Amino acid sequence: MQPRPFSMRPARVKRLAVFLGTAWLAWAGIFAWMAGREAAVESPPTPAAGGAELFERHCASCHSLDAMRAAAGTPDDAPRRKEVEQFLDGHSEATADQNRQILDFLATGHAR
Repeated sequence: MQPRPFSMRPARVKRLAVFLGTAWLAWAGIFAWMAGREAAVESPPTPAAGGAELFERHCASCHSLDAMRAAAGTPDDAPRRKEVEQFLDGHSEATADQNRQILDFLATGHAR
């Protein structure tokens, strides 16, 4: 019987399959490890939330939006704004900057 020009040799095929399977598993493991490392990197802090979000977080549980908008007045009403700003400073757990954002939102009707 004459040898065929190409013949399947089970030992070589098995070795190749084991090698390729091991290489694929190693690559998948390295990829998963790298993806996990990127997720663990701390993301930079996000900018402060807009006035609407801050109002929802700090005020909306007790105060209605319409009532607070009426109390806040208009952006050009400086004495009223100062009064509401003092109220927010002593009343809310928000920072002074967050209180200004809430007040801007209430006075203008939209977040800055």
